[in-house]
Amino acid sequence: MDRLAVCRVLRQPYFRDRGGRAGRLSTAPPGCVRKSAALTEDSFSRLGCADAAIASYRIFARLNESGDLPSRVRFQVSLPTPLAPVSFFVALTDRAVVETVYESVMISELTEIIEAIPRNELTIQWDVAVEFSILEGIMTSHLEDAEAGVVEKLLWLGDHVPEDVSLGYRLSYGDAGHQCAQILRCAQYDIVLMLKNASRGRTYTSTNGL
Repeated sequence: MDRLAVCRVLRQPYFRDRGGRAGRLSTAPPGCVRKSAALTEDSFSRLGCADAAIASYRIFARLNESGDLPSRVRFQVSLPTPLAPVSFFVALTDRAVVETVYESVMISELTEIIEAIPRNELTIQWDVAVEFSILEGIMTSHLEDAEAGVVEKLLWLGDHVPEDVSLGYRLSYGDAGHQCAQILRCAQYDIVLMLKNASRGRTYTSTNGL
């Protein structure tokens, strides 16, 4: 999760501190939107995802050119879903507003990454972790229908990765203090995503972290 990027964002004048400290699965994180604020993409600092990915790719390219890497290896950029930091760091009442703008900023940085790195060398992986806390009811969500909302958001993110760039999802399912009813949910949503992507003519790879 891009914790540092979120912390930079929350220091913007558009946000105020609720006080207190957010716990690992807190439903009342400290960041709240000021009621008078009209959020736009300009309200956010750079998330830093594109800068870090492009700088890292330069190292990858040098290693590739020197023959230190197998030719089949791709450069993978793992990105947090916008829902994750917003759910973790923004107050429930403000999440829908912040998430919409945060999504735009993330997609802008994704576009920068895709434009800067050769597509035949690139893999984009969306890291899916907080979503399972939402699906299990451990974390309160602003989504009206958590299950449908989570899946549609993941598909929407996948749609922003061009066909000639390798797409992946990492479904990271944790036990969260033995609060989870069943661990098969990870495989369940892997299948759901696979089928829905296939219906759109898109394939993807998955890594399941249990």
